[in-house]
Amino acid sequence: MTDSERSGQYQTSLRPPRELVFWAVLAIVVAMAMIGLIVGVAVHEALASEVVDAAKWGETVVAIVVLSAPVLAPIAMFYMSVFCRVKMAAVAVSVALGMVATVSFFGMLAATFYSEIATAVLLVSLAVSLRVGHLNTSWYKLLSQEDAPPRAQFWLVDAGLAFVSLAIISSVAAWTWTWDW
Repeated sequence: MTDSERSGQYQTSLRPPRELVFWAVLAIVVAMAMIGLIVGVAVHEALASEVVDAAKWGETVVAIVVLSAPVLAPIAMFYMSVFCRVKMAAVAVSVALGMVATVSFFGMLAATFYSEIATAVLLVSLAVSLRVGHLNTSWYKLLSQEDAPPRAQFWLVDAGLAFVSLAIISSVAAWTWTWDW
């Protein structure tokens, strides 16, 4: 039990940096668009086959879950780090962003020999992951110094992000599903 929990004083004034919130919301939007793309392609492929039966839909659902999990897991950790003040999620996100930065750096070194566009994309990925990693690490240090407990109650921001996420997933999935291939 933390000191603030023992005293009954929850620190509600502790807020993450605005830039970190921006990157978190942007990451959530991009991830939901990717999941919508996965759902749309999977549904399109299931409906495009000659035989549509329960087994085919079962395979489609499994494919959606398996392909969406690697996208959703880091975003969920990033959300928990920024908005819910979970310290372990902040550590996990910092480690994941460090791995992304390392892969981007070595990919950029390899890409310089064959593609300027790939080099530029990987350079931007490296810069963004380093900046967000720095912001997230600073946020984790602030949480540790202030001894802030995780946020346990439901907020309207949670409902808003859930609604926007479902809207993005469904609209991108519908657009992909109805695309004239």
